[in-house]
Amino acid sequence: MGQELSNLSLSGLLQDISNMSLVDANLFADAALAGNGGIWSLFGQKGSDVFNLMGLLSDLSGEDGNVYMLGLFYDSCNAAPGGCPAEVCLANPVLCGLPATPDPTTVTVTPPPVPICPLPSFTQAPIIHDISATAPNHPLAVGQDDEKRGVDISGSIKIPPVIYYWYEVGQDTECHALNNQHPVGNCTRNNGMPGYIIEGPACILHQATLPEEITQVIARAEMTQASVDYITGELRQQFPGAYVHQASFNLATYGQPVVGCGGGTCSADLTALNVPFADPATFNLTLMVGTKGTYYQGRMITQPRTISTKGSVRVYIVIPTLIDASSN
Repeated sequence: MGQELSNLSLSGLLQDISNMSLVDANLFADAALAGNGGIWSLFGQKGSDVFNLMGLLSDLSGEDGNVYMLGLFYDSCNAAPGGCPAEVCLANPVLCGLPATPDPTTVTVTPPPVPICPLPSFTQAPIIHDISATAPNHPLAVGQDDEKRGVDISGSIKIPPVIYYWYEVGQDTECHALNNQHPVGNCTRNNGMPGYIIEGPACILHQATLPEEITQVIARAEMTQASVDYITGELRQQFPGAYVHQASFNLATYGQPVVGCGGGTCSADLTALNVPFADPATFNLTLMVGTKGTYYQGRMITQPRTISTKGSVRVYIVIPTLIDASSN
Protein backbone atom coordinates (compact mmCIF):
# COMPACT_ATOMS: atom_id res chain seq x y z
CA MET A 1 0.00 0.00 0.00
CA GLY A 2 2.84 2.36 0.86
CA GLN A 3 4.46 1.49 -2.44
CA GLU A 4 1.24 2.33 -4.34
CA LEU A 5 0.98 5.74 -2.67
CA SER A 6 4.61 6.50 -3.33
CA ASN A 7 4.07 5.92 -7.03
CA LEU A 8 1.12 8.39 -7.22
CA SER A 9 1.75 11.98 -8.25
CA LEU A 10 0.05 14.86 -6.43
CA SER A 11 -2.33 15.34 -9.32
CA GLY A 12 -3.15 11.66 -9.41
CA LEU A 13 -3.81 11.65 -5.67
CA LEU A 14 -6.21 14.61 -5.94
CA GLN A 15 -7.95 12.98 -8.88
CA ASP A 16 -8.47 9.74 -6.94
CA ILE A 17 -9.78 11.59 -3.88
CA SER A 18 -12.10 13.99 -5.69
CA ASN A 19 -13.13 11.69 -8.54
CA MET A 20 -12.61 14.68 -10.85
CA SER A 21 -10.66 14.88 -14.10
CA LEU A 22 -7.40 16.81 -14.34
CA VAL A 23 -7.46 19.36 -17.14
CA ASP A 24 -4.44 21.13 -18.54
CA ALA A 25 -4.25 24.70 -17.27
CA ASN A 26 -4.18 25.94 -20.86
CA LEU A 27 -7.49 24.17 -21.65
CA PHE A 28 -9.41 24.87 -18.41
CA ALA A 29 -11.66 27.59 -19.89
CA ASP A 30 -12.43 25.48 -22.96
CA ALA A 31 -13.43 22.52 -20.79
CA ALA A 32 -15.65 24.71 -18.57
CA LEU A 33 -17.39 26.26 -21.60
CA ALA A 34 -17.93 22.76 -22.98
CA GLY A 35 -19.95 21.91 -19.86
CA ASN A 36 -17.42 19.68 -18.18
CA GLY A 37 -18.16 20.43 -14.56
CA GLY A 38 -16.13 17.75 -12.80
CA ILE A 39 -12.70 19.17 -13.66
CA TRP A 40 -9.73 20.66 -11.83
CA SER A 41 -6.37 22.13 -12.79
CA LEU A 42 -3.09 23.33 -11.33
CA PHE A 43 -2.22 27.03 -11.36
CA GLY A 44 -0.26 26.65 -14.58
CA GLN A 45 2.36 28.74 -16.24
CA LYS A 46 1.99 32.33 -17.39
CA GLY A 47 -0.43 32.58 -20.28
CA SER A 48 -2.47 29.51 -19.29
CA ASP A 49 -6.24 29.74 -18.77
CA VAL A 50 -5.97 29.43 -15.02
CA PHE A 51 -3.15 32.01 -14.82
CA ASN A 52 -5.16 34.41 -16.99
CA LEU A 53 -8.25 34.06 -14.77
CA MET A 54 -6.25 34.86 -11.69
CA GLY A 55 -4.50 37.71 -13.49
CA LEU A 56 -7.84 39.17 -14.54
CA LEU A 57 -9.02 39.30 -10.95
CA SER A 58 -5.74 40.90 -9.89
CA ASP A 59 -5.93 43.55 -12.63
CA LEU A 60 -9.52 44.46 -11.73
CA SER A 61 -8.61 44.86 -8.09
CA GLY A 62 -5.64 47.03 -9.01
CA GLU A 63 -7.75 49.35 -11.15
CA ASP A 64 -10.50 50.28 -8.69
CA GLY A 65 -9.33 49.00 -5.33
CA ASN A 66 -12.19 46.50 -5.02
CA VAL A 67 -11.63 42.89 -4.11
CA TYR A 68 -12.82 40.45 -6.76
CA MET A 69 -13.27 36.76 -6.14
CA LEU A 70 -13.85 33.87 -8.46
CA GLY A 71 -16.16 31.12 -7.31
CA LEU A 72 -15.60 27.67 -8.77
CA PHE A 73 -18.25 25.17 -7.64
CA TYR A 74 -18.71 21.47 -7.88
CA ASP A 75 -21.69 20.55 -10.02
CA SER A 76 -22.47 17.86 -7.47
CA CYS A 77 -21.60 17.77 -3.81
CA ASN A 78 -20.93 14.09 -4.35
CA ALA A 79 -17.77 15.12 -6.28
CA ALA A 80 -16.48 17.29 -3.43
CA PRO A 81 -13.62 15.90 -1.38
CA GLY A 82 -15.78 15.75 1.73
CA GLY A 83 -18.79 14.30 -0.05
CA CYS A 84 -22.38 15.46 0.47
CA PRO A 85 -23.54 16.55 3.95
CA ALA A 86 -25.96 14.12 5.54
CA GLU A 87 -28.76 16.69 5.78
CA VAL A 88 -28.53 17.32 2.01
CA CYS A 89 -28.81 13.59 1.31
CA LEU A 90 -31.87 13.36 3.55
CA ALA A 91 -33.54 16.33 1.88
CA ASN A 92 -32.71 15.32 -1.70
CA PRO A 93 -31.17 11.84 -2.11
CA VAL A 94 -30.76 12.35 -5.87
CA LEU A 95 -28.08 15.03 -5.28
CA CYS A 96 -26.02 12.42 -3.43
CA GLY A 97 -26.41 9.83 -6.15
CA LEU A 98 -29.03 7.93 -4.16
CA PRO A 99 -32.44 6.78 -5.43
CA ALA A 100 -35.32 9.15 -4.78
CA THR A 101 -37.33 8.50 -1.65
CA PRO A 102 -40.75 7.17 -2.72
CA ASP A 103 -43.86 8.91 -1.46
CA PRO A 104 -45.28 7.27 1.63
CA THR A 105 -47.90 4.70 0.86
CA THR A 106 -51.33 5.92 1.95
CA VAL A 107 -54.56 4.01 2.15
CA THR A 108 -57.41 6.04 0.68
CA VAL A 109 -60.69 5.45 2.46
CA THR A 110 -63.64 6.45 0.32
CA PRO A 111 -66.35 7.93 2.54
CA PRO A 112 -69.99 7.36 1.71
CA PRO A 113 -71.16 9.90 -0.84
CA VAL A 114 -72.76 12.96 0.73
CA PRO A 115 -76.24 13.32 -0.76
CA ILE A 116 -77.19 16.46 -2.64
CA CYS A 117 -80.27 17.57 -0.75
CA PRO A 118 -83.16 19.47 -2.35
CA LEU A 119 -83.24 23.23 -1.97
CA PRO A 120 -85.56 24.77 0.63
CA SER A 121 -89.15 25.31 -0.52
CA PHE A 122 -92.53 26.39 0.80
CA THR A 123 -96.22 25.95 0.08
CA GLN A 124 -99.29 27.96 1.05
CA ALA A 125 -102.98 27.16 0.71
CA PRO A 126 -105.24 29.59 -1.21
CA ILE A 127 -106.36 32.75 0.55
CA ILE A 128 -110.05 32.99 1.49
CA HIS A 129 -111.50 36.47 0.96
CA ASP A 130 -114.85 38.21 0.49
CA ILE A 131 -116.62 41.55 0.99
CA SER A 132 -120.32 42.21 0.38
CA ALA A 133 -123.47 43.91 1.69
CA THR A 134 -125.36 41.72 4.14
CA ALA A 135 -128.49 43.81 4.88
CA PRO A 136 -130.97 44.97 3.79
CA ASN A 137 -131.60 43.21 0.49
CA HIS A 138 -132.54 46.38 -1.42
CA PRO A 139 -131.16 49.31 0.56
CA LEU A 140 -132.64 52.77 0.08
CA ALA A 141 -130.66 55.97 0.10
CA VAL A 142 -130.94 57.29 3.65
CA GLY A 143 -132.66 60.47 2.44
CA GLN A 144 -135.72 58.41 1.42
CA ASP A 145 -135.57 55.93 4.26
CA ASP A 146 -137.62 57.00 7.26
CA GLU A 147 -135.55 54.68 9.49
CA LYS A 148 -132.23 55.92 8.11
CA ARG A 149 -131.21 52.27 8.10
CA GLY A 150 -128.13 52.43 5.92
CA VAL A 151 -126.29 49.30 4.76
CA ASP A 152 -124.41 46.60 6.68
CA ILE A 153 -121.20 45.40 5.00
CA SER A 154 -119.08 42.42 5.97
CA GLY A 155 -115.58 41.62 4.74
CA SER A 156 -112.95 39.03 5.58
CA ILE A 157 -109.47 37.98 4.44
CA LYS A 158 -107.97 34.75 5.81
CA ILE A 159 -104.33 33.93 5.00
CA PRO A 160 -103.25 30.32 5.61
CA PRO A 161 -99.76 29.76 7.02
CA VAL A 162 -96.66 29.25 4.91
CA ILE A 163 -95.35 25.69 5.27
CA TYR A 164 -91.57 25.90 5.00
CA TYR A 165 -89.50 22.81 4.13
CA TRP A 166 -85.73 22.49 4.35
CA TYR A 167 -83.22 19.65 4.46
CA GLU A 168 -80.00 18.93 6.29
CA VAL A 169 -77.48 16.15 5.89
CA GLY A 170 -77.58 13.81 8.86
CA GLN A 171 -78.17 10.24 9.92
CA ASP A 172 -81.57 8.77 9.18
CA THR A 173 -83.30 7.54 12.33
CA GLU A 174 -86.85 6.93 11.09
CA CYS A 175 -87.98 3.47 9.99
CA HIS A 176 -89.76 4.18 6.69
CA ALA A 177 -92.27 2.00 4.86
CA LEU A 178 -90.75 -0.14 2.11
CA ASN A 179 -91.16 1.05 -1.47
CA ASN A 180 -89.86 0.30 -4.97
CA GLN A 181 -86.58 2.08 -4.30
CA HIS A 182 -86.10 0.36 -0.94
CA PRO A 183 -87.72 -3.09 -1.20
CA VAL A 184 -85.52 -4.76 1.46
CA GLY A 185 -86.05 -3.92 5.10
CA ASN A 186 -83.42 -3.28 7.77
CA CYS A 187 -85.71 -2.22 10.64
CA THR A 188 -89.14 -2.90 12.09
CA ARG A 189 -91.85 -0.23 12.11
CA ASN A 190 -94.23 0.51 14.99
CA ASN A 191 -96.93 -1.57 13.28
CA GLY A 192 -94.61 -4.60 13.22
CA MET A 193 -94.03 -4.40 9.47
CA PRO A 194 -90.50 -4.33 8.01
CA GLY A 195 -89.12 -0.94 6.97
CA TYR A 196 -85.85 0.67 6.03
CA ILE A 197 -83.45 3.20 7.46
CA ILE A 198 -81.06 4.93 5.07
CA GLU A 199 -77.53 3.87 6.01
CA GLY A 200 -74.90 6.59 5.98
CA PRO A 201 -75.58 10.26 5.32
CA ALA A 202 -79.16 11.10 4.43
CA CYS A 203 -81.22 14.19 3.65
CA ILE A 204 -83.37 14.81 6.71
CA LEU A 205 -86.55 16.79 5.99
CA HIS A 206 -87.64 19.53 8.40
CA GLN A 207 -90.89 21.49 8.35
CA ALA A 208 -92.06 24.70 10.00
CA THR A 209 -95.45 26.46 10.02
CA LEU A 210 -95.02 30.21 9.56
CA PRO A 211 -97.97 32.62 10.08
CA GLU A 212 -98.13 35.57 7.67
CA GLU A 213 -99.03 38.40 10.02
CA ILE A 214 -101.26 41.29 8.91
CA THR A 215 -99.91 44.77 9.62
CA GLN A 216 -102.47 47.08 7.99
CA VAL A 217 -106.17 47.05 7.01
CA ILE A 218 -107.96 49.39 4.59
CA ALA A 219 -111.71 49.14 3.84
CA ARG A 220 -113.48 51.55 1.51
CA ALA A 221 -116.61 52.07 -0.58
CA GLU A 222 -116.23 54.17 -3.75
CA MET A 223 -119.03 55.31 -6.07
CA THR A 224 -118.53 54.17 -9.65
CA GLN A 225 -117.95 56.78 -12.33
CA ALA A 226 -121.02 55.52 -14.17
CA SER A 227 -123.15 56.35 -11.12
CA VAL A 228 -121.62 59.82 -10.85
CA ASP A 229 -122.49 60.43 -14.50
CA TYR A 230 -126.06 59.18 -13.94
CA ILE A 231 -126.70 61.47 -10.96
CA THR A 232 -125.23 64.58 -12.59
CA GLY A 233 -126.80 63.79 -15.94
CA GLU A 234 -130.03 61.85 -16.39
CA LEU A 235 -131.24 62.14 -12.78
CA ARG A 236 -130.55 65.87 -12.68
CA GLN A 237 -132.63 66.33 -15.84
CA GLN A 238 -135.58 64.62 -14.13
CA PHE A 239 -134.98 66.26 -10.76
CA PRO A 240 -133.17 69.57 -11.13
CA GLY A 241 -130.69 70.12 -8.33
CA ALA A 242 -129.74 66.45 -7.93
CA TYR A 243 -126.11 66.09 -6.88
CA VAL A 244 -123.63 63.58 -5.43
CA HIS A 245 -123.93 63.69 -1.65
CA GLN A 246 -120.94 61.45 -0.76
CA ALA A 247 -118.93 59.42 -3.25
CA SER A 248 -116.53 57.58 -0.90
CA PHE A 249 -116.65 56.04 2.58
CA ASN A 250 -114.02 54.75 4.99
CA LEU A 251 -115.78 51.59 6.13
CA ALA A 252 -113.51 51.23 9.17
CA THR A 253 -115.37 54.26 10.57
CA TYR A 254 -118.51 52.10 10.90
CA GLY A 255 -116.86 48.98 12.35
CA GLN A 256 -113.44 48.27 13.87
CA PRO A 257 -111.41 45.65 11.94
CA VAL A 258 -110.45 42.58 13.96
CA VAL A 259 -106.94 41.31 13.14
CA GLY A 260 -105.12 38.28 14.54
CA CYS A 261 -103.61 34.84 14.00
CA GLY A 262 -104.72 31.44 15.21
CA GLY A 263 -103.45 27.99 14.33
CA GLY A 264 -101.06 29.59 11.86
CA THR A 265 -103.85 31.32 9.90
CA CYS A 266 -103.94 35.12 10.06
CA SER A 267 -107.13 37.04 9.33
CA ALA A 268 -108.70 40.47 9.12
CA ASP A 269 -112.47 40.71 9.63
CA LEU A 270 -114.65 43.79 9.30
CA THR A 271 -118.35 44.34 9.96
CA ALA A 272 -119.41 47.88 9.06
CA LEU A 273 -122.94 48.66 10.29
CA ASN A 274 -125.45 51.23 9.01
CA VAL A 275 -123.22 52.81 6.39
CA PRO A 276 -125.28 55.91 5.41
CA PHE A 277 -125.26 55.80 1.61
CA ALA A 278 -127.24 58.87 0.48
CA ASP A 279 -127.05 58.47 -3.29
CA PRO A 280 -128.75 56.11 -5.73
CA ALA A 281 -125.59 54.50 -7.02
CA THR A 282 -123.38 51.45 -7.26
CA PHE A 283 -120.47 51.47 -4.83
CA ASN A 284 -117.33 49.38 -5.28
CA LEU A 285 -116.28 47.74 -2.01
CA THR A 286 -112.61 47.03 -1.24
CA LEU A 287 -110.98 45.28 1.70
CA MET A 288 -107.18 45.44 1.55
CA VAL A 289 -104.50 44.17 3.95
CA GLY A 290 -100.72 44.46 4.10
CA THR A 291 -98.58 41.64 5.51
CA LYS A 292 -95.07 41.53 6.95
CA GLY A 293 -94.10 38.37 5.06
CA THR A 294 -92.80 35.30 6.85
CA TYR A 295 -89.50 34.61 8.58
CA TYR A 296 -87.68 31.58 9.91
CA GLN A 297 -84.87 32.06 12.42
CA GLY A 298 -84.49 35.68 11.34
CA ARG A 299 -84.30 34.88 7.62
CA MET A 300 -87.04 36.08 5.25
CA ILE A 301 -88.91 33.24 3.55
CA THR A 302 -91.70 35.19 1.80
CA GLN A 303 -91.76 38.92 1.16
CA PRO A 304 -94.32 41.40 2.52
CA ARG A 305 -97.29 41.83 0.19
CA THR A 306 -100.68 43.44 -0.30
CA ILE A 307 -103.84 41.33 -0.57
CA SER A 308 -107.26 42.68 -1.49
CA THR A 309 -110.80 41.53 -2.16
CA LYS A 310 -113.55 43.40 -3.96
CA GLY A 311 -117.35 43.49 -4.07
CA SER A 312 -120.16 45.95 -4.76
CA VAL A 313 -123.45 47.22 -3.37
CA ARG A 314 -126.38 48.90 -5.16
CA VAL A 315 -128.31 51.66 -3.37
CA TYR A 316 -131.78 52.60 -4.62
CA ILE A 317 -134.22 55.52 -4.56
CA VAL A 318 -137.98 55.59 -5.16
CA ILE A 319 -138.95 57.74 -8.15
CA PRO A 320 -142.69 58.68 -8.18
CA THR A 321 -144.53 58.38 -11.48
CA LEU A 322 -147.63 60.40 -12.36
CA ILE A 323 -150.37 58.37 -14.08
CA ASP A 324 -153.08 60.08 -16.12
CA ALA A 325 -156.34 58.58 -14.77
CA SER A 326 -158.64 60.60 -17.02
CA SER A 327 -158.60 57.95 -19.68
CA ASN A 328 -159.88 55.28 -17.32
